[in-house]
Amino acid sequence: MSPLADSAKQTLLDVARRAVKLAAERGKLLEDIPRDEVLERPAGAFVTLHRHGRLRGCVGQLASKEPLISVVAYCAMAAALEDPRFDPMTAAEFEGLAIEISVLSALADISPGEIETGRHGLLVSSDDGGRGGRRGVLLPQVAGEFG
Repeated sequence: MSPLADSAKQTLLDVARRAVKLAAERGKLLEDIPRDEVLERPAGAFVTLHRHGRLRGCVGQLASKEPLISVVAYCAMAAALEDPRFDPMTAAEFEGLAIEISVLSALADISPGEIETGRHGLLVSSDDGGRGGRRGVLLPQVAGEFG
């Protein structure tokens, strides 16, 4: 997906904020999502929540046939309520919350020498002989944060 215009980024942030608030207050998924031609294209995304500078939740969806705007709404709700590292978020925690959205491009093979820290995210996976291998994701900004 090509870079998003500032107005599209703001729309995604508004949707994520409303989705987190509704999830924290009522435990529900946001369904009132605005229509936007660019944001209705399928894409994956991660929504990361920070409260007072500390991680509060992060959930993502890699590849999707769903519209990006719907993926962001779902991931925002899931980051607030379903990240297994944290208890479900409460309405009181909404104060001081920062939301970060990472829109993912299509996955592509890359050699280790081509990786640019802070620009490329990584999906690392293992095949354990058909028993449902494991995989992990490193978002570009996380690599930069931790050197």
